[in-house]
Amino acid sequence: MNTSLKILAAIACVAVIIASAVVILDHFGPPKPPPPLLTPTTQANLQAAAQPADSSYKPDPRNAQKYTNIIEVADNPIQPTYRPINQPTYLQLIRQEGKTYHSIVMGKLSGRASKADWGMQGTAFFNYLYGLDSSGKILKNDGVTILEERSFTKVQEELLVSEYEFGIDLGDRIRSIIQYASEVPSTTVQTIVGFAQSMDGQKVSIKKGWVDAARNLGIFNDFPQVDPEQFERELRMFSAGTNDRLLEGKTVRITFVDGQGITKIEPINCTLSEKERDVIIRSNFALDHYVFPDRQVSPGEEWDIDGDVLGGFLDPRISGKAGGKVTIIRTPDFTAADGSISKKLKISHGNIIVQDVGDTQAVTGQLTSLTGVLTIPDAVHIVTTASIKGYADYQNISTDHLLFEARQTVTPKFEIQYSCSVQ
Repeated sequence: MNTSLKILAAIACVAVIIASAVVILDHFGPPKPPPPLLTPTTQANLQAAAQPADSSYKPDPRNAQKYTNIIEVADNPIQPTYRPINQPTYLQLIRQEGKTYHSIVMGKLSGRASKADWGMQGTAFFNYLYGLDSSGKILKNDGVTILEERSFTKVQEELLVSEYEFGIDLGDRIRSIIQYASEVPSTTVQTIVGFAQSMDGQKVSIKKGWVDAARNLGIFNDFPQVDPEQFERELRMFSAGTNDRLLEGKTVRITFVDGQGITKIEPINCTLSEKERDVIIRSNFALDHYVFPDRQVSPGEEWDIDGDVLGGFLDPRISGKAGGKVTIIRTPDFTAADGSISKKLKISHGNIIVQDVGDTQAVTGQLTSLTGVLTIPDAVHIVTTASIKGYADYQNISTDHLLFEARQTVTPKFEIQYSCSVQ
């Protein structure tokens, strides 16, 4: 244990030594040549690098509570694509008036995330778990318009970090300074330069328990910039501080129109944020129909569905509209001991891509290499269970998301379990 803590302290000292080298060069080195002209992109990158470590973790303004009255959302660009079903009796069957549909979505993200600040690179090996429990009572369904009152009873979030990996990553800017410093005729500067060059790229693995012990001993009091706690904060996919449980305890009335999708959301004695509004919009009211649209399809046949049909299973904090394609295969029906029959569907492959709805059209995240199984009992005509696996790839995402750098080496695995019961 003592050896591990010494290593950790040494890493912190390296950061201080490197910073000291920069200060020495600034005050005692020869005059610096004029800086080269910078492009706007380079300027932005340097400004971002100059901010304190915690400044990259900011509350998302889209979490500000703002909606208290009916929200018109028919033309919202993240709305899933709803092709008209034009089967009133069937639509009444899959969302029966007076019935309550209780659904639970549980997700697990396992992998590795990296972040670099001030010459230090931190990597956390983690499991991130979340759950969303909601109940929707169908107040009205005439075969065209559905009015549902949905309560979000429980939202769970838990981050489990097993191990950290820390290393020195000086970056091109510091390396160029050190290269320049190597020409300074000073024994002190030369010693610092040699030590910094020898440490550049070095990494050490540290167990979570060791880090906790170091914190209890006060090691990070003098070096807060290398406290792994900052990495844990940025591993959380929800916004900082006050809104870690989107929609929990809130109730809304949702109006759905065949062929249009969700047209209105009405908060009931609560206030919604933009992010909470988007979580509701992305959930697909006609998921059961689009997953299994053709009642005549035979076991062994396959068909493609749009990625936004399963968009409600995505991490709801991703910003943008879901797309892509997922291939479904019908497998032989399952007959239970009581004689009830359920249709079994298999996801053979597919990618769900989330794309920015603004001018950039950048991909903000995606689920790739999807596989899974879905069950539709004949008695209720809806998807009652689903198990989906794949790999999550977060790219151009907002600051309250899991922060992956372009140098990421591991794409985390994503697992989703879904269940729905009718009462």
